[in-house]
Amino acid sequence: MLSEANFLILDEPTNHLDIASKEILEEALNSYTGTVFYVSHDRYFINQTATRILDLTNQAIVNYIGDYDYYLEKKEELTEKYAPAAAQAAAEAKQASDNKLSWQQQKEEQARQRKRENELKKVEARIEELETRDKEIDETMVLPDVCTNVAECARLSKEKAAITEELETLYEKWEELA
Repeated sequence: MLSEANFLILDEPTNHLDIASKEILEEALNSYTGTVFYVSHDRYFINQTATRILDLTNQAIVNYIGDYDYYLEKKEELTEKYAPAAAQAAAEAKQASDNKLSWQQQKEEQARQRKRENELKKVEARIEELETRDKEIDETMVLPDVCTNVAECARLSKEKAAITEELETLYEKWEELA
């Protein structure tokens, strides 16, 4: 810019600049009297500095005289006017993508539901098993051979307490799943 060249080519000039440096560059380019040709993905920068946008589409250059907002507006108008089939195809592709996504979501939901049902069956089976064992312990503890054997009563009592504790946990889990 200081050599008074009348044509500058810039490739991504704002890539590694902070906000203050971008503003200084914008001011310099806006006050520059020559031609500046640049490539950038910074939409704000383009909108602040561009007076013409060249769009390479289908091996042809389309010239838009204006800033980035003008370019977006006119490109949409041209697309609707000259390529309505393309716009419709894009809309159909989006619809198909949405349908595919919803199909995928349905499959995922079905898989979650099956997993939940299987887990519920396992919990119910374990509850039934523990309740059966709990009844067996009650019946065993009243037998004359067992009720007089302190060691056996203590062992069965500990087992019954463990079963009761596990049943409480399983009942809570069953409530969540059911």
